[in-house]
Formats: sequence, structure tokens, C-alpha cells
Amino acid sequence: MPSEGGFSLRRLFIADDTPGAASAPAAGIDALLNGSLSAGAASSQPSGSAAPISGDKDLILTEGVEFSAIYAEAGVPSVAFTIEKLAKLIEGLNQLDTATKKAAVAAMDAADDSWDIASVVADGKTKRAALAAYQGSIASDESAISAEITRRLDANQSDKATRLADIDQQIAALQTRREETISEAAHAAASLRAQGTAAAEAGERERNRIGNAIRGFDGLIALFDATPSSST
Repeated sequence: MPSEGGFSLRRLFIADDTPGAASAPAAGIDALLNGSLSAGAASSQPSGSAAPISGDKDLILTEGVEFSAIYAEAGVPSVAFTIEKLAKLIEGLNQLDTATKKAAVAAMDAADDSWDIASVVADGKTKRAALAAYQGSIASDESAISAEITRRLDANQSDKATRLADIDQQIAALQTRREETISEAAHAAASLRAQGTAAAEAGERERNRIGNAIRGFDGLIALFDATPSSST
């Protein structure tokens, strides 16, 4: 956004050595910068996530929760210019060096009183904290599912042993029923173990998805935060 007095962000990037030579690329630079200010953050959707196996719903770890829902649950306040918008802006300036990127953002900050880079960094820190907390809840949910599966496996094993002891006391005609019971128990155990594996894989995918977002925020926070941070 140009400021009063005819200042243009193109002056950060374009040297007007010859009349008319820089007008087209300069317009492109301004369009990129100003367009990034008004653009919303792109939604983050996990690609190619495997569908959970069928089975007990309480043994399935939830995947693909929208970041907006995570932020809402954590009470992250809304801001005029978000860390996602800054990420989109910086992505559009990837062809520039770090110093020029910072100069461009500083110029945009100075030219627009509706936001400031400190608020953007604060938004990034708050969202990073919310994502880190959610990452912890994933581990907690995974542990709970694993514990429940262990309990059910133990119960299944105990039930199998009890039923087999009773069947073994019956006459030979019950041998067929005994083999059916073994097959049922084996199927139940295999299903539970498969759900345990699915939950572990889901937890790993979610940790990677959230971790990627955190690493992206860390880079932006480290780039623009003026004060040292002790975030983990």
C-alpha cells in the first residue's frame, strides 16, 4: 500500500535507471505485496490421509482437525493480520533475500496502521502454543486408546481361557464349538491389534502434520521476533 508523499514499495526492489523500464515489474511487485495483505491464509488439509479401519469408534484417533478449530478451542484471539497471512506474503517473496523480505514487510507495516509486525509475531506464538498443546493431547489420546486396547486384549485372553476350560470338559461332540471359539477370539485379538496399529499411525501422522506447522511458525517467529524466545 503506498503511503502519503508518493512512497511505493516498488522502490525497495526496482531502480528506475531508464524511463518506463521498471513500470511493469514494479506494478507486479506492488500487486504481490498488497495482494498478500488482503489474502486469507490458505487452509491446511492433510493430503492422502489413510482412512481409519472400521471398528469401535472409541478406539479411533481423530485426524485432520482444522487448525481454526484448534485455535478456537484454545481461545486464540483474532487479529487483523495473522501469522498465516505473513506466511503467504513471505512465500510470495521467496525469490528475495532475507534482508529484502524484512525490508518489504517493515515498509508494509509502516504504510498501514491497521497492523504491526509485533502483533503478527504474537499471533504466531499464541497459535504455536495452541498447536503444541494439541500435539500433547494427541499423545494423551493415543495412550488412552493403547491402554483400552491392552485392557480388552487381556479381557479377551481371559475370556478365551475360561471358555476353553469349559469346552475341554465337554464331550467330543463339542470339539467343533471349541475350534469356533478359538477362531472368534483370534479374530477379535487381530482386530484390536489392527486398531492399535491404526491409532499409532494416526498419531504419527498428526504429530508430523502439527510439527510441520510449528516448524513453519518457528521460522517466521525467529525471522521477525525482536525479543529472545524460550519456546520449545
